[in-house]
Amino acid sequence: MNVLALVPFLVFTTLLIKSIKKKLKPAIVLFSFYTIGSFISVILDLKIAIPDHDANSDNFINFFAFSSILALFLSFSFNFKPFLAEEELLSFKKATFFFSILVILAFFSFSYQLPYAIKSMLSNPIDIRVELKTGEYSALPKGVLTTIATGISSFYVIFIFFFYLSLVQKRSFFITLSMFIGVLSYVVSTFAFAGRDGIVFIILLFLIVFFLFEKLLDRGTRKKIKILYLTLMGIGFMFMFTITVNRFMTNDGSVYKTLNHGVFGYLGMQPFIFSDYLNYFDNYTFGAKNFSVFRDVLGLNSIEIPLPKSIIEWQFGSFLSSFYKPNGLSSLIFFSLFFVLLFLKTSFNNYKRFFLQRIIITGFYFQFMITGWFYFKLGNPGGNKYMILLLFFYFVLSLKNKFQKRIR
Repeated sequence: MNVLALVPFLVFTTLLIKSIKKKLKPAIVLFSFYTIGSFISVILDLKIAIPDHDANSDNFINFFAFSSILALFLSFSFNFKPFLAEEELLSFKKATFFFSILVILAFFSFSYQLPYAIKSMLSNPIDIRVELKTGEYSALPKGVLTTIATGISSFYVIFIFFFYLSLVQKRSFFITLSMFIGVLSYVVSTFAFAGRDGIVFIILLFLIVFFLFEKLLDRGTRKKIKILYLTLMGIGFMFMFTITVNRFMTNDGSVYKTLNHGVFGYLGMQPFIFSDYLNYFDNYTFGAKNFSVFRDVLGLNSIEIPLPKSIIEWQFGSFLSSFYKPNGLSSLIFFSLFFVLLFLKTSFNNYKRFFLQRIIITGFYFQFMITGWFYFKLGNPGGNKYMILLLFFYFVLSLKNKFQKRIR
């Protein structure tokens, strides 16, 4: 047993119990995910999962800091309430306009990336991951079409919201299927990199958004969604199992080692890696690999990008380790405060906002937190632009709505 890992486990379990008492199902899903991950941290075989980690260097302060900061971010989930009436959604006419655009985007993104995903899945996933790290492999060709296709798939959370909106408004099967294709475009995108995260993120976010729409769906539709969800989970875990075995199965075929290295380590290494960052990391990137947009704005792009020096730079320490990479404690505090203030500003009374504003910030928050258990998924150049676009749309809609209210 890793005793210090009990700290995040107890903190996240407390939040889970609180969310159950409040009967907030989206928060329950999120806290359950974090609680399961932290429980795995407690039982994780560190010598197999993260052999380079020195358990003797761990201390209570590091694990307390990890738990406290994440708990602060997680607390915002209590501000996101489910939809209670169709009047809170887009009108049928306005939704038709958005559906017509999203249909085209979904099929383009999915069909463009699918051949590359198939090619990668048929290749050796270990070789692909190694070549990706060394820069010798490009999962997708460089170009405008690739940028557009991958950019579209980044909005998979928005596609999930519109998938459920299509069900509430009883849209045609084609519209609903198209929104689902838009969701799958992200999974296809991750398959191109021999990755598993797309499956995990979609399964969790699909469930979270379901609970936001649950009260507006009739019994028959809810039953069909549950069947679809269980089917997706089965297929998803089958793909995850295949990728995991191909990437992490040891030479001696040990199931125990494979589980600890490829599954339990994937879900439970986070507090230990973050502790390593606090103890040892000094190979600062100044935003080169996590916040390139901020780096350009601050004029730091002339600073040479350092080469990785330690294996922990490739391992999952949650989004907090990504915040630490640019410049240590100063960047950890700065970026943590930035996003805390952002969620404080946008999540408060979010249920009173118009539909598009509401799904942008709700989707962004849960996407941030689900992907953030592993690392800051939105830290790459594409993710930076995605965040900026989302926030731009959000504040433009806010100004538009305020202007309309004044006119009335």
